[in-house]
Parts: sequence; structure tokens; C-alpha cells
Amino acid sequence: KEMKELEKLFEEYRDNACQIEINRILNSNAVLSVKQKARLLMEFIEEPTFDTVKDVPSYKDVSDNPSLYLDCWVVWSGRISNVQQTENLFICDLLVGYETMQRVEGIVPLSFSVVPSIEVDKPVTVLAKIVSENGKMCLQGRAVYQSVKENLINNKELAFLSKTLGTIDTNAEIEKNLDDFKVEEWNKNEVLELFKKYRFKRFIDRFDLETGLE
Repeated sequence: KEMKELEKLFEEYRDNACQIEINRILNSNAVLSVKQKARLLMEFIEEPTFDTVKDVPSYKDVSDNPSLYLDCWVVWSGRISNVQQTENLFICDLLVGYETMQRVEGIVPLSFSVVPSIEVDKPVTVLAKIVSENGKMCLQGRAVYQSVKENLINNKELAFLSKTLGTIDTNAEIEKNLDDFKVEEWNKNEVLELFKKYRFKRFIDRFDLETGLE
């Protein structure tokens, strides 16, 4: 019965729910063959993204029964503190639920093996895997999301300037007609002189501009 439920969850791509059932089986008095099948199925569970993760447990659910949610993936929001960073490691504490700086649901150690781009003074949402280190619940970070709304508000003028510079003006007046843009054979002497002026030696060699010139 346990394996049928497990296989059903797996076929529905509900990997978190599947992992919870695997943990339930491994922590039960199920026969060895059932536990072995559960472990085997665990190897086929894929790493999710923000868009694909399902059945995300709350901080309270996990803190009440950490072993049941081991190796599950969570998407938790809050703020970070106690940052320690090296070239290849980023370690901090995630203050879960502290986005508005009013209430902390809990504090969980969070680490990234690849240093993420995080503004430490702003709220953050992380995609992370629940692991156990020395008997303590921790998170192995996979991805980070931070809202750009505040940055846009603080840099409103730059945002509008970027939009202006990145927009093609299809109504701009052009003092030429289509015939002026016909592709013609270039004047090697003029092009060579221009490339020499701007020191485009690589293009001179690439287009063999000096060959055959008097």
C-alpha cells in the first residue's frame, strides 16, 4: 500500500510529497524490501526550480518534525544575517518570515556552495533543500529571488532613461532615402584609411585590405 501511494505521487511529479512518504517509510517498521524500493525511488527525484516545486512545507511543519521533511525542498522568505563568505561558500542565517521586520518564525542556517548575488539588507526568498548537520536542521540553497521594485523606485530616473535608450524610435526623421542604403562594393582605400585611423589592425588583416593596393 505504501509503495502504491509513493509511485502515484512520483508519477504526478509531486517530488516533495514523494520524499515525505519515503521518509515516513524509512522511519517506520516497514520490511527491508519496501525500504530498499523507497530508497531506490529517491534517486530519481529531480531538483526543482521556483516554478516547478510543489507541496512546499511551512517552517512550522518542518520544525515540528524535521526528520519527516529531510531532503524536501522549500521556498521560504525572510531576511538574512550573520553572513560569512569565502570565494566558493556563502553561509548565513535565514530569519524566516521576517520580510517586514515584525515577526520571526524561526532562524535556520543557510549555505550556498556557489556565492549568490544577494543584497543583504533586503528581503529574500530562497529555494533550498532541507538537510541535517550534526542533528540540526539546515538549508542548502539552490536559488535566490529578490524583488527589484525597491531598486526601480530608488532609481526611477535611470529606469526611464534605460527604457528610452533601449527603445527603437520608428518615427525618427532620417535625411536619407532607401537608395542610399544599397549595399555596394566598398572603396578599399577609404576603408583602409579609416581602419588605420582607428587602429583596427585586426580588421585590416581579416579583410586583407592592404593586398593589391598601390
